[in-house]
Amino acid sequence: MKIPTTKAPIFKPVEYVIFDMDGLLLDTETIYEGCVEKILKTYNAKMSWDVRMKILGVTEGYMSRTIVEDLNLPCTVAEFGVELRKLLVESLEHVQLMPGAERLIRHFYTNNVPFCLGTSSSNETVKVKITHHQELFSLFHHKVMGSSDPEVKEGKPAPDIFLVAAKRFPENPAPEKCLVFEDSPNGCKAARAAGMQVVMVPDSHISDKQKEHATLVLKYVIFDMDGLLLDTETLTIIQKVLDKYKPGAVFTWNVKETILGLQNDDVAKKIVSHYNLPISWQKFTEVKEIYTNAFIEKARLMPGAERLIRHLHSKNVPFCLATSSSKASVELKTRQYKELFSLFHHKVMGPNEPEVKKGKPAPDIFLVAAKKFQAKPEECLVFEDSSSGCRGAKEAGMQVVMVPNSNCKRPMINEATLVIKSLKNFKPEQFCLPRFED
Repeated sequence: MKIPTTKAPIFKPVEYVIFDMDGLLLDTETIYEGCVEKILKTYNAKMSWDVRMKILGVTEGYMSRTIVEDLNLPCTVAEFGVELRKLLVESLEHVQLMPGAERLIRHFYTNNVPFCLGTSSSNETVKVKITHHQELFSLFHHKVMGSSDPEVKEGKPAPDIFLVAAKRFPENPAPEKCLVFEDSPNGCKAARAAGMQVVMVPDSHISDKQKEHATLVLKYVIFDMDGLLLDTETLTIIQKVLDKYKPGAVFTWNVKETILGLQNDDVAKKIVSHYNLPISWQKFTEVKEIYTNAFIEKARLMPGAERLIRHLHSKNVPFCLATSSSKASVELKTRQYKELFSLFHHKVMGPNEPEVKKGKPAPDIFLVAAKKFQAKPEECLVFEDSSSGCRGAKEAGMQVVMVPNSNCKRPMINEATLVIKSLKNFKPEQFCLPRFED
């Protein structure tokens, strides 16, 4: 297996951002469904999944026409539209923000990235939806409401709304300078038709086929192990070796931070050199292994680890392990969790994998892990707790979620796409993965 030495960027450089709204920034999709179903109930009709997919992201007029015609309702499109808008105005005032929406919007605003809204909703319904979020939506440079804007001749999946949105930035940027955030297949098609890149945050029921127009859709997950899935980093094994060969020496966090994620041989060389121990690094490894065997079975799962692993498995999201630990060490550490770790598609143990020429922060281990999926690097999401692991994942061309130790210095986490305090805080939908149902 040949490991690529170079990588293509996931995105081309962009300067402007265009947000969809319903289902992406605001949790309105269930409200829309409820309003439609309430009207359909009066006609003893039900909305099929195919019809639901057709109306995701479209204008209110197109939605009404599609429902009336596809379900052969005994009413006019105009009559259905009037009733739908009435119910929406009554129901949308207290709609909630989607997870991560406010954080992303404020981040762009703070960093002077121009952004706007490109929604298929009407002026009237948008006004109602943002009733309790007016300050946040005041940060948008402008808003294009497809159902009310005369320049938007055709709704999504036509490109009109995004082309109009781009044109209204003062600089009138070229489409390729714009990045679109969308949740619907129709919106993604529209953005690509406009010549723009698009990040999709889809509903968990959206099929892989319907995601094909997105610039970035993550399909595979790669987990580190020590300190991320298993609480092994808190064990005092190295301190015990220091006590034996250099009493009084303290294994501090500053030193520990430099070895997180490294392979065993590299750890031994750094510790022996840093503390000027009177033993070879090979002897250090041997003694450390003895202490490891005595203590490592005490390792417990980190908070949120089992829930995330079982969730991904239940949703048929392929995931694997990429650890700097040896095969023997992994078997020992996971002995009491054999069933859980049997769910992994494969495991890459750096010290035992001949294709892993260099340990983290080199990208080798992640590229090998992706190859065993037959996946592209940009299709993979990595979970790491160490700065060296984050650098390796980014160098491999992957997105990375970091769950750092509480002692980790802020400058050490800049390589991560997202930083969270615990796996319990991870929201899969932020990375186009099926959301938790509990």
